[in-house]
Amino acid sequence: MTAKERKQLEAYIDSYYSSYFQMDAVYNEWASANKIQDTTLFVLNEISKQEFCTQRSLKDSLGYSKQTISCSLRRLEQDGIITRQRALHDQRNNLIRLTPKGKAYADKLLARLHAAERQAFQHLSEEECEWVLTAFRKLTTALADSIRADIAASEEA
Repeated sequence: MTAKERKQLEAYIDSYYSSYFQMDAVYNEWASANKIQDTTLFVLNEISKQEFCTQRSLKDSLGYSKQTISCSLRRLEQDGIITRQRALHDQRNNLIRLTPKGKAYADKLLARLHAAERQAFQHLSEEECEWVLTAFRKLTTALADSIRADIAASEEA
């Protein structure tokens, strides 16, 4: 790789960082205005998509740490938004469900968020939406492969 190519890649990475943190800040701002943490908002969104889920399935779908998921669940449970009960088939797992109060809260809150997201996506053409999502998935896969290779190499050293 030439110095010029390296410099261009570093500029792309800097721009990626900026976009990533700006998007994170937008969600954080929306969540704060609605008196919920952004991580808890995304946990609630995942819970609302299904009849029940587990802490493990939330961790797998969101990529958050076990501690982050646990903190969000504890807060949602204290507020009467979710219940947790032991799974009959595997006592190690809790089944997480929205309470009736939680369903009403999630439906109202998430409807507003999803409306704002739909409005934002309407600024893009169908081709731009497909391109952004395809490129984002490709970058995520490549980044995961690179990071995991680096972790493996550092563990071997």
